[in-house]
Amino acid sequence: MDQAIKLTALAYQCHISASYLSQIETGKAQPDPQILQLLAKALDLDYTIDQAWLIPAKQKLEHFVRNALLLDLEAAQKQAPALRRIRKRYLNSPLALDYHLAFFVYALMTKNLRQMVQQKHLLISVQDRFDEAQSALFELVCGISALKQDLSEAETHFKQCLKRNPTSLMGALGHYYTSLLYSKKGKILLAREHCDAASRLFTQANCYPFLIFCHIQSAAILSLQEFDRPAAILTSILESKMLNLTPEMRSAILCTLCWCCVNHRHYEKAGAFLSRFADVSDSNDEMDFLRCFLHYKTGNIASMKRLASAKEFRSQPFQDLMRVMNAVGDQDPHRDKLLITLLKHGRSCLDLNQKRFYLTLLINYYDEKHKYVKKSQCLQRLAELLQGWE
Repeated sequence: MDQAIKLTALAYQCHISASYLSQIETGKAQPDPQILQLLAKALDLDYTIDQAWLIPAKQKLEHFVRNALLLDLEAAQKQAPALRRIRKRYLNSPLALDYHLAFFVYALMTKNLRQMVQQKHLLISVQDRFDEAQSALFELVCGISALKQDLSEAETHFKQCLKRNPTSLMGALGHYYTSLLYSKKGKILLAREHCDAASRLFTQANCYPFLIFCHIQSAAILSLQEFDRPAAILTSILESKMLNLTPEMRSAILCTLCWCCVNHRHYEKAGAFLSRFADVSDSNDEMDFLRCFLHYKTGNIASMKRLASAKEFRSQPFQDLMRVMNAVGDQDPHRDKLLITLLKHGRSCLDLNQKRFYLTLLINYYDEKHKYVKKSQCLQRLAELLQGWE
């Protein structure tokens, strides 16, 4: 009244309703310190927030981020609407960065590219205000988002994350995704080191979902050199009744197990595993491709083409793989150019199994055409890929 400010104008400045401000004025509502600070600022008064009031909100955010990062997306999705509703209350508080980071992680895990790009631009502009924990989280999520597009950028982010990691869980996630990165690059020894480090840290943090993924990753690396041990590890995980595996986890394990069979030419075993465990797994592009590939390897080209035409592959790498399969099935005389183009342009998005598959098809093609110099070059590249040479 002294400053002649209307109640509605003051409420608008503080991002609250006029009715709520009236309840504050009459003592019927007890506002958060954040709202009191906004009111004090609008009225040009002094007011200092006791930071202890932020602790419960910070704990909620940390729980939300943990759920999103550790693949409990269902729990994160239940929390997200409530967090979005109250986010405005914290825009001018020390928690503002935590909110932006939380929704950056959530956008990545829910594959919402538009929101992820918006949050990333915002966070880059205020990066100098990060503490060590926020910096580590930012670098980790940037690395995960770059893992399918730019492996060099992903490597830079992961190195920064590991350098700044404040907790065993953050360090474990950094090591795990770094292992995936080096697997994609074909640096098997480095991938194995980081996978072992991640496994130790996930055990310390009692993080069993990602510990299972570490076992899958470790078995995938082992499967390039041997069959029995990785196959036994993966089969025992699939058969375990003690582990509460999600269909997504089962699919990842089953695909890794099938690739292990394919790498060692156990095509009948791969088909048997697909038939045995497919009912309890989510079908995805990789599983459908493996079915097509097994038809091809057993000489059933007609079945392969029927399955390929009936399935619409969502991801570009698997669309390319099916183009190659059809070209090989049709004995396309120019399939070497297709394979070389895909190997050159797909360096960042192809995993080790896909690169190995393309190189093997090129070797078979050059052998068929009696081009032994080019065959030798492909064999050398394949050897480097499998041995993890730097």
